[in-house]
Amino acid sequence: MSYSMEEKSGARRLYITKGATLAKISDITGINERSLEKWSVRGLWPEKKSKYLMAIEEMEENKVVLKNVMIKKAIETQSTEDIQRIILFEILTSCETEPKRQLLDYLREIKKLTYQEIGNICGVSRQAIHSVNKGPRHTPYATAKIKYELARRNEKICEFTKRIKQSYGAVCCVIRGANSTPYLRHVIAEGLGMKYSDIWPDYDVKEDGTKK
Repeated sequence: MSYSMEEKSGARRLYITKGATLAKISDITGINERSLEKWSVRGLWPEKKSKYLMAIEEMEENKVVLKNVMIKKAIETQSTEDIQRIILFEILTSCETEPKRQLLDYLREIKKLTYQEIGNICGVSRQAIHSVNKGPRHTPYATAKIKYELARRNEKICEFTKRIKQSYGAVCCVIRGANSTPYLRHVIAEGLGMKYSDIWPDYDVKEDGTKK
């Protein structure tokens, strides 16, 4: 059986970045475990996973060191700006996306700061700041709702994507909130026998999935 590049890429990400075993990936995606083993060997997945984990560990250590330097400076100067810099750094380097956006909205709309100015204050690149603000607005409700409906139907994501004739990677991106294309969301909702607004109640769209 042949698999698409999206399916192979999705399996690779699950193994390297999520720490899933080949058996677990097979269960999640429906991809034959034997195929996963071949991809793992040919693509050097174990080696890449090891490098990824080392990079994450080093990044976390560097973040702690940088934060420590910032705290020491704030204690020495007692500067409001230095204290604000620590708070910004803490929020912007956290895993939670929505608090970052709320903070950026405040700094952009109320304080009238540019992405570069925000980056200079908190020690984060302008590109990183911009990427946070331009990402799709997604609520955990949508992810939970889709996964619940699939589980209720005892249908795997790979089976669902084939049924609605959409790529596995694109559908997974919508489910986890990395893709907010209205049309694709509409197709997914229809495939689940639901209305668009049942899954994404905060979005106002037409019947064809386009925004009103």
